Amino acid sequence: MSSPKKRGRPKGSLGKKKKAELSRQATLVSLRSSRTHTLTPSMEEEYEDVAEDTLSQFTDTLDAAIEKITKELKKIRSDFSRAIAEQKKAIEAVKAENVQLKEKCHALETRISGLEKAREEHSALHNKHERFSRRNNIRIVGFPTGPQENCLQMAKDVIAKVGIPDCHLERAHRDGRKINGRDSHILVKLTYFQDKVFVMKNARQALTNEGYYIVEDLTKIDLAEKRRHSRQVSELFQQGVRLRFSGGLWRDGLGGDLNFVFNLDLDKKGGNRRTNFKAREKCLDLMGAYDLVDVWRDKNPCVKNFTWSSNITPGIHCRLDYFLLSRHAQSFVTNIEFVPGLQSDHTFVLSFLL
Repeated sequence: MSSPKKRGRPKGSLGKKKKAELSRQATLVSLRSSRTHTLTPSMEEEYEDVAEDTLSQFTDTLDAAIEKITKELKKIRSDFSRAIAEQKKAIEAVKAENVQLKEKCHALETRISGLEKAREEHSALHNKHERFSRRNNIRIVGFPTGPQENCLQMAKDVIAKVGIPDCHLERAHRDGRKINGRDSHILVKLTYFQDKVFVMKNARQALTNEGYYIVEDLTKIDLAEKRRHSRQVSELFQQGVRLRFSGGLWRDGLGGDLNFVFNLDLDKKGGNRRTNFKAREKCLDLMGAYDLVDVWRDKNPCVKNFTWSSNITPGIHCRLDYFLLSRHAQSFVTNIEFVPGLQSDHTFVLSFLL
């Protein structure tokens, strides 16, 4: 009986991987030996010279390139610095021009403000003068227009109904045109201001049953101011507060240096027993027409106190400064007192309202 065969590599043989490694090593040794035998000393020197020349050329080329780049960078830096300097100079010029423009604008604003203020002052002064020129004027509103009418005679007839039978008039005429079927006003200029005051005081009651009425001849500015608050004035009137339109404003009272005394016993000390009786009577008429009261005297019925004193000996003392307020608004006064005036020989009257 035969024995089985053994599988595997014969003893002492090499494997494929080992053979390949040995072959590679042998090839490397062969190459080294061939290079050693190929390069002679002269060839090695020649190779070294070529290498040095190549390195020198490369160094020179690199230095030239670096120098060129450096010059370009210096030029760019110089140009950039020059541009920055020019921009700085331009910015400084703009700043200086801006400062000048600001100064000019400030000067113009100041001038415009001054001109605006002067315009307002001139407008107020012009309005005041125009108001004074209309001081004796009245307007008859709603009087029917007739053929070949005599406005002067019609105005006299209307004023006669108010209570002045033979009033002196300078002139009377229609003013403006007929609008929306409404008759134009009759503008009347009275000769005497006292007659105008009487007419304005009594016209409302005297012409209650007529189809026309009498108003003051206001300037354009004053008329706009009067109409601006007409709704509030109407509401206050329904509540019992009577306001009057005077000097371009709605007023509930008046005050100031009136240069007369109401009561010679209480309001004056020293000197003769006299005052400006004519002015006092006119003021009393005005107070009666608008239901005004002397607030300080009403709160101090028996007190003697004065707002003006003379600088002579013996002295004269008078209460010449007043605060006249509507009787309906009197309850809103919490206090009223006299305080020394500044740069004035009169004492100030201070009224404090709720």
